Amino acid sequence: MTRRKATPRKTTQARSLRRGASATERRLWQLLRARRLGGFKFRHRSLVYGYIPDFWCPEARLAIEIDGKEYAAKRERDAVRDARFFSHGIHTVHVPSELVWRDAARAVELIQAALALQREHA
Repeated sequence: MTRRKATPRKTTQARSLRRGASATERRLWQLLRARRLGGFKFRHRSLVYGYIPDFWCPEARLAIEIDGKEYAAKRERDAVRDARFFSHGIHTVHVPSELVWRDAARAVELIQAALALQREHA
């Protein structure tokens, strides 16, 4: 398996996405950062196999995507990305943005369940 190196363009894009994070991303990031979720280290908008997921946990090989209202329009593109991740042993969990706002604890439970599932398959 060959890994593509981060291009300067992709690195700049990831930085820009981090700086321009949505309120929902910032809210979920506060719950995930600094190993607050079961000791797992998460990265925010980090380059993974040519894609930049909202959050990435290398240890658990888990990508987290926040799905907002525009998700329906991006479904095909996201399916291609998710398939590529899966081919590299990476699971993607999709968290609805409204869930992060309505019930953040439930959103965290969804992520914890995905982490447990990844741990079982490791």
